[in-house]
Amino acid sequence: MEALNDILFLISEGEKKEDEDGFEVEVPGEELEVFCAVKSVRQSEFYNALRNNKKVVQVFKVAFDDYSGQNNVKYDEKLYKVERTYRTDEFYIELSCSEVE
Repeated sequence: MEALNDILFLISEGEKKEDEDGFEVEVPGEELEVFCAVKSVRQSEFYNALRNNKKVVQVFKVAFDDYSGQNNVKYDEKLYKVERTYRTDEFYIELSCSEVE
């Protein structure tokens, strides 16, 4: 079993609100700090994602109870978009992510 010994931030969806001048602004979502294991992308998953015009570059394993559908994560000061989730067992879920540019 892999140890969850790295830190990952799960980022909830931001909101759009009007500022005091009536302009629409994006309010960033909450960041939830969780433990994770950083995994390599499997070759088959990498090429399957490319067929759908997505580039999966990183896989993070987190506790299933920590993840509640967040679309973005931050790891090592980089922002990633969750492209696919895969529940490995009753305790863990893998997040296959592409890098946000």
